[in-house]
Order: sequence, then structure tokens, then C-alpha cells
Amino acid sequence: MADESDTAEVPAQEPEEVSPTAPQQAIDPVQPESSESTPEPAASEPAPESPRVSNDMFPSTSVPAQQNIKNFQSAASAKIQSNRHAKLEKIIEFAKHKKSITNNDAQLLLGVSDATATRYLSELVKTGKLKRVGKQKRPTYEPA
Repeated sequence: MADESDTAEVPAQEPEEVSPTAPQQAIDPVQPESSESTPEPAASEPAPESPRVSNDMFPSTSVPAQQNIKNFQSAASAKIQSNRHAKLEKIIEFAKHKKSITNNDAQLLLGVSDATATRYLSELVKTGKLKRVGKQKRPTYEPA
């Protein structure tokens, strides 16, 4: 059995009347509905120009700014040299422990390219910390 409330019809709502004297506002899908969120510039104000880089934004480098740049560059250079020195020491320690080191060992130990490993090993040979032994194509390096 069905209740009468289940089968009762809901009365349809009638559309609201629009006053013929009220201005109708057309909705533009590109423009937002509210003009409050995007105020239009007044007619007396010129339209804003696109931002331009001017000398006022980047004044000529002053003496303190130049000093800051030099300090930054010297600190960066010192860090690079420190890292390089640590890598060279790692190569020397490995060579002392294993009695020799190859270019491939240096690449894997430091995670560097073939050319970088060759440069590091050549530098250590020039400074007398390692000596080159073996064939020219595949040398090994021993502690000096």
C-alpha cells in the first residue's frame, strides 16, 4: 500500500516576474559578474603601461654592492677549492689503502666523469703524491 504522501505532487514554482523598467544585466562569460572586483580606471587616468626595466630599478653597482659580490665570489671559490681538495685526499687515501688506483676507481669513488678523474690523477702525479705506473692506455697510479 502506498501512502498518500508518497504520491503527492509537488506544486511547480512559478518564475519570478521581471519588471520591464529594471535594467537587465547581461552576463559576459569572459568578464566577472561583479564590477567591484575589477575596477575600471577613471577616464582621466592614463592606462597603466607594461613594466619596463629602467635604470631606477637597477642603479649602477655601488661600492658596497661590489664588495658583497666579491665576498660572495671569494666564498664560493673557497668552497669549490675545499671540495676539490677533499676529493684529491680521497683518491690518495684509496691509493694508499689498495696500493694503487685506476681512473675507473677514481670515477666510481668520487662520482665524476672520466675526464675529471684523469685531471685529478694528473694533478696528483704533478704534485708528486702519486706516480703513474703501467701502460700508457690503461695506467695505474701508486702512492709516491
